Amino acid sequence: MLITPVSNCNYNTKPSFQSNSRVVRDKVGNLLYRNTTNFFRSDLNWEAFVSFLRKKYRNANKVNTYCFGCSDGSEPMSLVMLLKERFPNSNAKFFPIQAKDIDSTVIYAARGSYISLGIYDYTMINMFTGQKFQKYFKMPNMAFGEDPIPVKKMMDFNRYIQYSVGNISHGISTIPSENSIVMCRNFWPYLRSNSDRLMLVKQLAAQLRNNCTIVVGNYDRTAGVHNLLKSVGFTPVEGVANVFENKSRLVTLL
Repeated sequence: MLITPVSNCNYNTKPSFQSNSRVVRDKVGNLLYRNTTNFFRSDLNWEAFVSFLRKKYRNANKVNTYCFGCSDGSEPMSLVMLLKERFPNSNAKFFPIQAKDIDSTVIYAARGSYISLGIYDYTMINMFTGQKFQKYFKMPNMAFGEDPIPVKKMMDFNRYIQYSVGNISHGISTIPSENSIVMCRNFWPYLRSNSDRLMLVKQLAAQLRNNCTIVVGNYDRTAGVHNLLKSVGFTPVEGVANVFENKSRLVTLL
C-alpha cells in the first residue's frame, strides 16, 4: 500500500473499507500492510474538498495531482468522477492523477478493466454522481451485497489516472513544488516510528512550497500525523477535515 517500514504497535482503530481488503504479511505472518479501500471514503467531505480545490486552483493552468498508497484505484477514480460531474468544463488541469502504490499486484489490478465493488461502493458512487453508476460501471448480473464482486469499468479511467509502483518517501522529490495536491491517506500508522513520520512530513514541507495541498485520513490520527503536519507549517483547511494547505516556511530536514 505504501512505505516499506512498518510499525510493531497495535492500533485499536482500523480502517473499515470494503471494495479491496487485501492483507499482506511477511513469511512468518507479521502484518506488513493492508490494501483496504473503497469509493468515496467517508473520512473526507468530498463535496467540500472539490469545492475547495476549484477555488484554490482557479488561477492555475495546471494542477499536479498525486495519490500515494492508491491501492486498487478506488480513491483516484472517486476524484475523477466527482471532478467530471461537478466541473465538466474545468477539470482537465487536474489530470492525469499520478497514482502510486508499493504493491505491484494492486497496481496491475488498478490498470485493468474490472474492479471489485460491494453495495457500499455502489451506493456511494450513485450518491456522488447523481445516480449515474452505469455511466462509469456496467451493472453486474448479480445483485450487489456486502461481499465485493467484479464489475466492468465503462469509462477508460486510465486516460485520467497514471498508475505506477512507487513509494512516497522516494517520490517526494519528483512532485512539483507549486500547485500540487498530495493525497497520502490512511497509511501513516504503518510507518516504523514517529521519527520516520516526522521526517516524511518535513520532506513534504520542504518540497511543497507554493499553493499546495495535502490530504490525509482519520486512521492517520492514531499516529499523530495531523499534529505533525501542523508542526512543520501545514494549516488545516477550515470546514474540510483531513485537508491541509502549506504556508511558506523554511523547514530543516536534519
